[in-house]
Amino acid sequence: MPIIALASLAGRHNSSDDLMLAGTARALREIDPAASLVAIVPNPDAIAGLLDEDVRLVEAPMNPLQALTGSTGSPLRERRTTRRAKGLLEDALAGRDGVPDGIRASVEAIRSSDLLLYAGGGYLNALRPIGVHNAELLALAAARLEVPWALFGHSVGPFREAAPSVRVRRLLEGATAVGIRESRSAWEARSIAPRMAPDVTGDPSLLVPREALGEKHRDPEWIGVHARDFNFRIFPSIAGEPLLTLGDAITMIAGRLKAEVVYIETAAKPAHDDRGINERLDAMVLPSVRRGPAVRYSPGGVRLPPVSVVVAASYHVCLRALASGLPIIAVATSEYQRHKLRGLFELFERPEWVWTPEAGVPELADRAVSAAWDPQPDRLLEIAAELADRQRAWLERHVTVAAAARGN
Repeated sequence: MPIIALASLAGRHNSSDDLMLAGTARALREIDPAASLVAIVPNPDAIAGLLDEDVRLVEAPMNPLQALTGSTGSPLRERRTTRRAKGLLEDALAGRDGVPDGIRASVEAIRSSDLLLYAGGGYLNALRPIGVHNAELLALAAARLEVPWALFGHSVGPFREAAPSVRVRRLLEGATAVGIRESRSAWEARSIAPRMAPDVTGDPSLLVPREALGEKHRDPEWIGVHARDFNFRIFPSIAGEPLLTLGDAITMIAGRLKAEVVYIETAAKPAHDDRGINERLDAMVLPSVRRGPAVRYSPGGVRLPPVSVVVAASYHVCLRALASGLPIIAVATSEYQRHKLRGLFELFERPEWVWTPEAGVPELADRAVSAAWDPQPDRLLEIAAELADRQRAWLERHVTVAAAARGN
């Protein structure tokens, strides 16, 4: 019976990380019901209800690593964190006392496994170093224990500094197989690790069954979906255009669609961990704007209401909308967002649905109206299903077969 360890950042109140792990575990169960699964996650208690009871849960190294990082305040923080983490890893491998549970438990889970699979995530970049530290420590443990690893469903980059790209390159080059979420990340992966050839597989959360999309309201409604990193600033004027805010764009879109503006909160816990920013947005909504029911997290994902068009800055909300057949305009206000969002929308054959502030607010309104008039829901649903099939085939070829061969 093959034993597969799944490394994930699930359990941190982020619905996308949870769903990527749940989708991967579900697909592996369908491919090989006899496989034994153990999930290495930062907070096992928070994810237990989303997985089958026979999926064993252990704590990941992230919390101990976070403590190490927080205790170091100098410019050499990254190097010191790595050195201390490697020391704890050596103690765990040798069975010494005093090793934090997150490191000890993850090492033992890998020791008993036939393959380590990194199950999705957007942390292979310079934005969140703790995610790369966590992944690197698991890879070091796997290398010492001679357990192969594979990466599945990740975004990669962008990188402006060499240090984090070197860490990610080691993860990529040491993997037996690499499945990347979208084409731009695959290009980034090849640029820092030319010797490997990643496959573009899509997001693992597409492996979670989705409810059928309901019919649109008789009188169309427009919804602006807010998530972390949404920029509240005034957008720069273009060629004498007056200074406009995102609120102005909302009014323009709603007026041209003859739609009512309804405020719907989508970041209520436990869907996301950006409650503070969401409360700032809530305070900016005029009393005259009607409020709809909050979108809640459920085992099947974050279900969006039937709408005419969605406008969002979050990769995760954009993916949920596209996979449900909803037209969406992605607001890309940073280099990191542009990288991921453009790759995602190219995968779904709608690159023109990504908007950047340099284009001007009137163009944002034009794109939103065009998307609502030409939503192409059938094609979006078809692509989502094709990607899910591609991922199952990839997992069978590179994970279950490889783990079974090693287990025998």
